[in-house]
This record gives sequence, structure tokens and C-alpha cells, in this order.
Amino acid sequence: MCLADTGARILRINSAFEQVLGYSTEAIVQRRLAELVHEDDREVFDRGLERLRAERAPASCLVRVRCEDGAHRWLSWCLSVAAGRDFIYGLARDVTEEKRWEAMLRRQARSAFQIAAGPGGRVGEGSFGAPLTGRQAERALHQSQWLLRLLVEHTSAAVAMLDSRMRFMLVSRRFLTDYGLHGRDLIGVGYYDVFPETTRDLRAAYERCLEGKVERRAEEPFRRRDGRIEWLRWEVHPWRHTNGEIGGIILFTEHITEQKTARERLKLAAAELAGKNEQLVEALDKAEAANKAKNTFMASMTYEVRTPLNAIIGYTELLEEDARDGEQHEVAADLAKILEAGKRLLELTDDVLDLAHLEAGTAQLAPITFELAELVTEVVDSVIPLAESRGNEIVVRGLEGAGTMHADQTKVRQCMLTLLANACKFTQRGLITVVVEDEWGREREGDRVRFVVEDSGGGVDPERVAALFDPYNPDSKAAVVPSDGSGFDLAIIRRFAELLGGEVFAERVRGEGSRFTMVLPRYAERRSFAASR
Repeated sequence: MCLADTGARILRINSAFEQVLGYSTEAIVQRRLAELVHEDDREVFDRGLERLRAERAPASCLVRVRCEDGAHRWLSWCLSVAAGRDFIYGLARDVTEEKRWEAMLRRQARSAFQIAAGPGGRVGEGSFGAPLTGRQAERALHQSQWLLRLLVEHTSAAVAMLDSRMRFMLVSRRFLTDYGLHGRDLIGVGYYDVFPETTRDLRAAYERCLEGKVERRAEEPFRRRDGRIEWLRWEVHPWRHTNGEIGGIILFTEHITEQKTARERLKLAAAELAGKNEQLVEALDKAEAANKAKNTFMASMTYEVRTPLNAIIGYTELLEEDARDGEQHEVAADLAKILEAGKRLLELTDDVLDLAHLEAGTAQLAPITFELAELVTEVVDSVIPLAESRGNEIVVRGLEGAGTMHADQTKVRQCMLTLLANACKFTQRGLITVVVEDEWGREREGDRVRFVVEDSGGGVDPERVAALFDPYNPDSKAAVVPSDGSGFDLAIIRRFAELLGGEVFAERVRGEGSRFTMVLPRYAERRSFAASR
């Protein structure tokens, strides 16, 4: 079985499809069904698809299909489409062996009835036109009939051969098994005596076949005498005497009740899946709209908070200066604490604002050309007081010949400042190394710059490195030693790096130390553009 879109492009297949044709799911998905059909049968297959699309009713066809190894197998297809759904359901049956048996049966039938007496037939003539004696003709007839009976009885298909009066001449064991007729001698018995429940339509089809037509049905219900409904796939071909007159019919049948049930289940499952997909898409749209509204609200509220907060900080600085001038040391100390808390709150507000802009997709880039050495030196100089207060030493490498960079200088500076400040906070009397190196010539493509900040402290838990850059993961705060930061800084750095066209990642080094690496394109696009998540 397979599921395809309206253009007959394969979307899914089951394991039986893989086993029969030899294709893996990855190799067959998105290929058109018609591509697999033998070029001589493609017109038949295309007509079946046209009927399916025009009439919206099941269409059947018998075609050869190419296997993965290049061989072809005969498949009997039943194609249908679900009402209101843009899916085509294909149910195929491998009839290769039946086609081989059919060809052999026809050859043996011609051989047998070439010798047998038939209306206008020439009794006693061999297959090559040489006259046979009476004993030779009798022996040849007996041998040919025995071989024909052997082939029919032992074929894996449900086959029955009937004469022009619809009396059984030969039946296969599979036919007896499928119809619960084991132990019964059907030879010479009328078909309608065995199956009195045969419908008028089916009787009419047999009559047309006796007139020379070939009849087939991809699926048809058959009501048994006990009331059970069975689904059949069948083909009926006329067989002829050597003089060309029709001697009867050959009937090939297959019980497809289980396949029919499986196909109906597949339709229900596909419909259920389509319904769930629609629900998921609707839920996703609502979630994205809610997330956008949340980010817009956060950005708006953050602006509203920053305005009075800046006023509080400004007035606190003035009061602290007045208290120091008036030698009110206790009051000045309390105001200093208020001022420090206000600045931390402002830092947190700025981080929330940056994160809201990034997640809302409204963050903008303004690339300019600047000297890398100057930017890194400026950042290092700004954190030297923090490093010295913790007893740390900062070493910088790779600034000679670092060249220029065309990117958003403010965001690159903010990323470097956060990485270096974190290294100073989490390291006590240790070494912090800053390296700037060219990415050109490495495994990655393009001219890129690597910024590496490595420390000898123990700030990163190796089992929680992946959580460092997720602002909403509870492990992101626990992944590092508690600090006075907002907890959003590393998440913002990653979003800034992605916005700049690069990436940032962390790893453990030297047992206790940490290494943060940021890789950015040396030359960004020469325009401003909005971020997208």
C-alpha cells in the first residue's frame, strides 16, 4: 500500500511495498508512481489516474512496475481518493506469478485442445503439423491433459477452467481452499450448482466472456449463502479451440477482504492524521500569535519600566552626592546600596528588552566596518578592574594582523564584553585568555573570525553545558555558579550570534576551566535586516 498526493507523488509506503519492489522508504518517497511503471504500460496507468481524478471513484489497472534491481513485476492496482482529502490511496497486489501461470496454462491449453476433438478441429495432428498414429495421438493427448491438470492443481492462485456450459473442467487446490470446497469433486459439475448465490451482474459478465470479452474487477462484494460478505478481485478470460471458437472460460480469483479492511483502516488513519495536522497547525498559529503578543507586551513594558528607573537612579546619585558632601556617611552608604540595586535592575530590564526584540523578530543590524584589534582592546580594558578585583590575569592573543570586520559593532562588542565579564566573575586568582583567529582554511566555508574566551575557573557544570543558552530552561541558572547577572546574558549572546550569521558554544577545558567560542562572518551583508527565529 502507498499514500500519494494528487499529483501521484509518493508520500508513504508500507513494509510490503518495500519487500515486493525492493525500494527503501527514503529512496521512493517524493517519486511519482508513473516513473516506476513500464513505459509500455504507462498509458494504461495514466488513464486509470485520469478516471480517478475525473470521477472520484476507485480505478483499477494492471501494469508492470520496475523494482529497485531493474526487474519488473506485474501489479494489479486499485486507486482511490478520500472524499474531501487531497490524498490518493494505492492498493497493489503482486500478480507476477499468476501471470506466469496464466501464460503456461494458455500454452498447455492450446497444446491439449490442438489434439482434442473440437468443432472443426483436425484430430491427430501434432504440434509441428506431422501426422500422428492413433496410439501416438492418444498418448500425446493424455500427456498434455495430465500436464495441464498438474499445473492448474498446484498453482498458488485460485484458478478454475470451465467449458462453454459453465461446467468445471479443472480447478486449483487454492480455489478449493478459498471457497471451502475441499474433498468435493467438481469436474463436470455446473458452476451455478456450486455457487447458486452468484448475482445477475456476475452471470452477465461470464456470458460476455463466453462471447469473447475479458472481464475483471479490482474489488467486488460477494455474499455467501450463510450471509457473510467477502470481497473478491477477479479476472475471467475466454479460452479457444484450435479453430478459434470459444470453448469456455478461465477464472482467476483472489479474496481481498483483509486487504479491503486494511485499506479502509488506512483511509481512516490518514483522515485522522490530516485532522490532527489541521489542529496542530491551528494550535501552532495561535501559539505563535500569543508568543508575538507576549514579546510585544514585554518590550513595551520594559520601555515603561526603564523610564522611571532611570529617574530613580539619577535622583539617587544626586542624593548620594549631597549626603557625602554633608558628611552623612550612613545615609550615603544606604543610598549607594539603593543605587547599586537600581543599576542591577536596569541591567536586567535591558536584557529582557533585548531578548523580547530578538524573539519578536524586530532586532535590527546596522553593519559598519571597524578594526578588530581596537574593539577587543576596548573590551579588555573595560573589564580589567573586575579582573583585578578577583585576582585574575588577562592575556590577549591574535590581535596582530586581525584586520577589519564588517558587522554590527555594538552587538559584537556586547557579546565579547559578556563573555569576558562572565569569565572574570567565575574565576578566582586565575588566568583568562582571549584569542582572535581567522577561520579561513579550516573545515568551515567562508571568511570567518573566531573569538575564544578561556578561563581556569570552575563556573560551568559539564553536564549542563547545553542549558547555558536557553533562557527558559531551569538548568540554565544552575549550570553556572550563582552570580549577580540576569541569567539571560548567554541566551542573548547566542541570539545575537545567530542574527549576525554565526554561532556560539561552550565546552570544558583543563578539568576545571571553561572555553566559550563565538564564530562570526568577517563581512556581513551591507544592509540592516530583521532577525528571524
